[in-house]
Amino acid sequence: MSKNCKTDIAIIGAGIVGLAHALSAAKRGFSVKVFEREEKAIGASIRNFGMIWPIGQPFGKLYSRALNSRKIWIETAQSSDFFLDQVGSIILAYKEDEYQVMKEYCDLSKFKNSSAELLSIKQIFNLSPYVLSKGLIGGLWSPTEMIVDPREAIKKITILLKNKYGVEFNFGTTVSSVEPNLVVTSDGNKINTKKKYNLFRSRF
Repeated sequence: MSKNCKTDIAIIGAGIVGLAHALSAAKRGFSVKVFEREEKAIGASIRNFGMIWPIGQPFGKLYSRALNSRKIWIETAQSSDFFLDQVGSIILAYKEDEYQVMKEYCDLSKFKNSSAELLSIKQIFNLSPYVLSKGLIGGLWSPTEMIVDPREAIKKITILLKNKYGVEFNFGTTVSSVEPNLVVTSDGNKINTKKKYNLFRSRF
């Protein structure tokens, strides 16, 4: 990378959040540069369980966003050829108040475009014969949940962004300062960004 260069959007961090920003921007035709201080993603993005879990979000904007994210995951997995399993989820009830909450959730889900449904004990064991049977009352089934291999997904999404969308990755590059329309790295490089499309994210 030259000492002075330009890009529409600069993203700090090549974890899954940074990659998501890069994918979104690149699909819109913006030039994107990603800066990562490590030689590869090593943080929470590869240490998690790889669960994509829309049912954990409340109905409304957050749930709709989760379903949209799910759609993007499926499309990206198909484009990148990484493991993604649409396993769904089973939530078990061993107490009456737990089961009552599930019933209320299902009643509400009918009006929220959700496909969750109550399961009988027999249905539960048809789906998963290893469930603890003692005290089991019933369960809740949701088909929207998925799992990925975080390490494989991060690696292959990075390759997709480079090869298909021309995203430039600068690994082993620490950003020393961020100013309006300017990113400065510790090795003295200065990257000018377009004012209208300036985009950064902080590490967490």
